[in-house]
Order: sequence, then C-alpha cells, then structure tokens
Amino acid sequence: MQTKTKTTTNAADAMQSAITATVNPNEVSARYSFRDGFGHYLNIEVPNGWDDVKKLTKKVLRHDGRAYTFRGWNSDRNECFFHSDGSEITVIL
Repeated sequence: MQTKTKTTTNAADAMQSAITATVNPNEVSARYSFRDGFGHYLNIEVPNGWDDVKKLTKKVLRHDGRAYTFRGWNSDRNECFFHSDGSEITVIL
C-alpha cells in the first residue's frame, strides 16, 4: 500500500481539507437583535420574497431557550422578522 502526503504552505488549502458541513433542511441563518422595551428579534433574509416568507409564517423558531413567532416582513429589503418578548406561548401539536 502506497501512502501519499501532500505538503502545503497555503493555509486555505489546509483548512479546506479539514472542514466538512451538513445541510439541515430545518435550519436557517438568522440575525439576532434586542431592542430595549420591544424585546428580542430574529431577522431572516428571504431572497425570493413572499414565496420564502409564506413558508415561515406559521413556524416557531427557538433560540437560546426563547420561542420566536412571526411578526412581519419588509418586501423592500427581502427580510422577515420573528419576535419574542417572553409572553408568547407555543404548543407542540
């Protein structure tokens, strides 16, 4: 059996071979923010506009032990908003 060793001085090459990723269809990228007096928000980019938003409107997102519910979207920025102020009650069906 012959073993081949690749030596590299390029850090990007070294990192690329060490990284693996798994796509989870139930996860989305979100940006967290807090507004004093208004509560916690998660903002999600929706590049396909309403076609993306309508898939999320009935969802409950969880982050750091909080439940976030849909609050609206901005069609100019293609972004939707989920909110948590601690008063939301969610149930598992």
